[in-house]
Amino acid sequence: MSKLLKILGLSVSISVEWILIAILVFVFAIRSSFVQTHIGGYATSYLSNELRAEFQIGAVDISLFDKIYVKNVSVKDRGNGQLLFIDELEIKMAQNALFQEEIILRKVLLNGGSLNINRDAQNGIHNFQFLIDYFLSDKAKSNNKGVFKIEQIQFADLSFGYQNRGAKNKEYGVDFNHLELNEFGVILKDFVLDSSDICANIEALRFSEKSGFVLSEMSGMLRLSDQQIKLSRLKLNTKHSEIDIPLFELNYKHWSDFRSFEDSVVFNSILNDSRVALNEVSYFVPSMEGMSDIVRLQGKVSNSVNNLEVRNLELFIGESYVKGDFQLPDFSSDANVIVKQYIRTAYVDFQDVNNFVLPAGIEPFKFASLMEHKFIAFADCNLKGNLSEVSLDASSIESNYGRLRLPEKMLFKKDKKGWSILPVKEFVSPL
Repeated sequence: MSKLLKILGLSVSISVEWILIAILVFVFAIRSSFVQTHIGGYATSYLSNELRAEFQIGAVDISLFDKIYVKNVSVKDRGNGQLLFIDELEIKMAQNALFQEEIILRKVLLNGGSLNINRDAQNGIHNFQFLIDYFLSDKAKSNNKGVFKIEQIQFADLSFGYQNRGAKNKEYGVDFNHLELNEFGVILKDFVLDSSDICANIEALRFSEKSGFVLSEMSGMLRLSDQQIKLSRLKLNTKHSEIDIPLFELNYKHWSDFRSFEDSVVFNSILNDSRVALNEVSYFVPSMEGMSDIVRLQGKVSNSVNNLEVRNLELFIGESYVKGDFQLPDFSSDANVIVKQYIRTAYVDFQDVNNFVLPAGIEPFKFASLMEHKFIAFADCNLKGNLSEVSLDASSIESNYGRLRLPEKMLFKKDKKGWSILPVKEFVSPL
């Protein structure tokens, strides 16, 4: 019996030794350039066949269950155009990450590369649709509803292009049908993908766009679901603007609502005291091209674009300011649309008005006859009009000459000589 036990003990010890030797051989083998080159070649061949598109990996470096490093990754679309190129991709994970239901990666670093998306002019299909179809078919076969987490994602020095080949090019501003972003970088912390919900903390997001718009830095907390996009503690800095948005929400019933964005997507946003350069706003609202002033503002924005409401607005330009609640007109209409507003208090320095730069093509204000009044202030004021005529009904008006109460409405009218003020009763107006 003792001999049998010795034989069994010797056999077990030899087996353990060979298992350890096999593990060591595997660890050193997988680290060798020969094996990793073959892994890269196998992955290239497999993914090219699966996707039915050209897929290439330049180099692979794998540390056992800890780190994956790949270089010069290229993905072409089925039209043989360059869809994606990655200079360097590094993935760090916990050693047991792949064996848990909740997958957690420590860090994903993507350094250098480009993403080029285009939309076919004939059928409207994007060049990445084959990837969506491939992964959706795989998702349909899988019942895995686990949570996917990445502690930190870092993108650096990327470029992004989007071309809607069926749309005309815009002459000015950010053209969302023909986007070109360069020097894109961002850090995402605590990224979580749970079913269709996504959340992450955004830090140091930056890019430049071909139009000339440059985002220096953006940070905030992102929450995205099937019915809401929510950003909190949002801060944006550009060359001339500093914007503080503690809450920004886009609410919708379905993703398809974005096809009729102006009517179907509802805003809910709070804006703290911020500085906004109008020349930077003009990149997104081309009709403002030529404006150059910097304004300070704060308020709460709600409702859809075509029926936008701004509550507790405080707007400052130079020494002038306006405070009140507003309902903004449909900006797709022309400049002659009639606007109705209520202003709680306002102070207008005519020097500020005289210096205010209007959009290109619109004649500057001519207040020569009013400059002697220096300023005018309103309280409890109702306005109705457009860029040519404005009717005014206010509880009181004050200037450097004194204060008066209006017994009837007044009309500000623009003619060839400039602006004039007269009682509404003395001038028949469509207002």
